[in-house]
Amino acid sequence: MGQINFDELPQEKPSTNGDLIAKGRYLALVEKAEMKTPKGDVVKPDYLNLQLAIMNEDGTPVGRLWDILTSSAAALARYKLSRLIKATNLPITSSFDLKDLVKMMPGKKFLLDIDIDTKGGPGKERSVVDALSGEVYYPLVSTPVLEDDSPEDTDESDASY
Repeated sequence: MGQINFDELPQEKPSTNGDLIAKGRYLALVEKAEMKTPKGDVVKPDYLNLQLAIMNEDGTPVGRLWDILTSSAAALARYKLSRLIKATNLPITSSFDLKDLVKMMPGKKFLLDIDIDTKGGPGKERSVVDALSGEVYYPLVSTPVLEDDSPEDTDESDASY
């Protein structure tokens, strides 16, 4: 290791706010999905923990975010789970266990809303999935890419006016 210049070392604790992902809608990729047991609380059920790579619309990485999904009877938790299943187009039509999603989720892409949680006070802000403002999770909307739009390739019978 090279020499360290004491005069160049920071004199104040750095802010962790540089790690925040700004409020907005982003592309998410599930990197990892695992069931976890709540620490110190044997009453609460296990939950699904998703590690998400967050990107701008153009695919530029902006950070990572962890999201928790539960099998709680609470309306917001159930809505959030429903939106995730719809956004990722999972083939679920009846009953399932939350643990079933562990193998289905990695590699799934979708859009999600992110907000900044300020409940921890100044300097303790954190980026979170925004379950209150919009629809939480959204399916990717794909548009066909036209390779050649020259007139001779146009089939007039398929044209809509």
